[in-house]
Amino acid sequence: MIFADPEKCTGCRICEMACTLEQDGFFAPYNSRISIVKDEEQGINIPIVCQQCTDAPCAEVCPLNLYDRNPETGALEIRDEACIGCKACILACPYGANLSHVESKVSIKCDLCGGDPTCVEFCPTDALQYVRVDEVDKLLKRSMFNKMSNALKEMRKIKRGEE
Repeated sequence: MIFADPEKCTGCRICEMACTLEQDGFFAPYNSRISIVKDEEQGINIPIVCQQCTDAPCAEVCPLNLYDRNPETGALEIRDEACIGCKACILACPYGANLSHVESKVSIKCDLCGGDPTCVEFCPTDALQYVRVDEVDKLLKRSMFNKMSNALKEMRKIKRGEE
């Protein structure tokens, strides 16, 4: 899956451009399978991308059963050429990662680019990482440790009057 670290994301949207160039053959960020949402309150950019759920709500609600798990990449892929555009999967996705293609009106989602995600390759800040699902827990723990460590360092500086 693609692990996204909002603290490293600058909101440059290069990932969206790379995605659509790979998937559609031209730059069209409005059709990107990854999207950047800016949280103004927290001042961060949040990359939204398919989490490749094991029990995927999008697949469960598809009336035509168009979702298949790619045996090589583990990606949950949609046969979009047969999609009728009912948008049930879009409504069912708890992450907001299923989208509707602007021109064709069919549902689209990240397919991990066949195991070599273009968005990850072009992310200039390494906010995106292509990882095995079992590695995500380690990454989350490492991220939390780094946040706590940095917060403690800042608190010590303030306490010593270094700020």
